[in-house]
Amino acid sequence: MTNIHYFQRYSSKENTVTNNSLLLFSRLYHHDARGFKEFLNHLSGDEQITPINATINFEQQTSARHSVPDGAITQESFKIVIETKLYGQEDIDQIIRHADSFGEEKNKYLMLINVHQISDDYKKKVRDKLSARDTGVDLIDTTFENIITGFRSVINDYDTEMNVIIDDYEDYCNSANLISIEDKLMRALPVGNTLEHNFKYKLYYAPTSRSYNRRHRYLGLYNQKEIKGIGEIQIIVDVNYSKEKKELKYKVVEGDPAQLTEEIKNNIVQSMVQGEEDFGYQIYKDYRFFIVPEFIKTEFKKDSPGGLLGARYFDLTEYGLDKEELSTELIARKLSAEKWE
Repeated sequence: MTNIHYFQRYSSKENTVTNNSLLLFSRLYHHDARGFKEFLNHLSGDEQITPINATINFEQQTSARHSVPDGAITQESFKIVIETKLYGQEDIDQIIRHADSFGEEKNKYLMLINVHQISDDYKKKVRDKLSARDTGVDLIDTTFENIITGFRSVINDYDTEMNVIIDDYEDYCNSANLISIEDKLMRALPVGNTLEHNFKYKLYYAPTSRSYNRRHRYLGLYNQKEIKGIGEIQIIVDVNYSKEKKELKYKVVEGDPAQLTEEIKNNIVQSMVQGEEDFGYQIYKDYRFFIVPEFIKTEFKKDSPGGLLGARYFDLTEYGLDKEELSTELIARKLSAEKWE
């Protein structure tokens, strides 16, 4: 028998995603208004949301003077405008135009729902622009995974129908690829004779033209039939270096630019120089550097014929590691007792 679903599964477009999320919010509010307030506070990360005592309206595709946001939750003197982004959060001006959706409400919130948590740098830019326009709008940034976690935190185990609803919403999010698994992914890469350099300079590098198709949190260094080192990615930076001028030009691709310290910059330059001196590599131009705090040694052995010819992704939770407890030290220790094919 085919299961009956609460949430549409025929489209992954932003309109469908927003409609399903608004439906989830509505079901919780009508089930428990107080729990709904706690849920919103969980998403916002603060206790600033006005207590919900009036009737709330759930609307999709509401029109503002200069934009059409995806949805809205309103009550007297309280309003949350919702924008879901499935393909990246690039156009800040488009986001800011949603401030026109508000009226004279006392409490105004712009909620951005993403697959991935937006960066602190992007968040600051949005907040600075909202402040510069004197909108009085506060920013709430969250993810579909946070919505699921927050919803579960305010319902009881005996609320059978609500548990079925959130289970179905989570199933929908998984089927629509709205929940990121990057936090539990390790990308293993063959490093050959650069293994000692990778450990010493705490990085891995590849041409900027070489793309990778899945976001991931961890790097594994493969050499001679086993993954010998594991590091958590701290920052990713594209680099060009002039030996003659001793001038380093860089662009932070992922991570907080403030984490690109002088020590890291020096390690990048030294890895370039030593790479040429020791191996004849020319990696001064158009290279991408994945920086880790350190690589932890491990012995995660390949138990099948042949070597690793290219990148391979590992879901670390398949090796007895829970997502909540992941750390490079724990991963390295546990994987040393495992094998892979």
